[in-house]
Amino acid sequence: MELLPSFGPAAVPATDAAVAVLVNLGALSEQMFLLATGMGLCALPGTWAGAWLVRRTPLRVHTVLIEALIACGGAILIWGAVT
Repeated sequence: MELLPSFGPAAVPATDAAVAVLVNLGALSEQMFLLATGMGLCALPGTWAGAWLVRRTPLRVHTVLIEALIACGGAILIWGAVT
């Protein structure tokens, strides 16, 4: 018998984020708090769109895209180190 509902794998990062906000709340100025809140609210639609896209993308296509992004990132890092 469960006393609390199960939130799955999202519970750990969500708990960490909540603790970080509560612990560091006094360290932020009002302006920085408002900026962080605005940025968080702006990130929500992108997160939902990304989840929607990933659910509808075939696994093979997703894998190829991620590997291509990793290869491009590595090439950029190497290029930056050489030049």
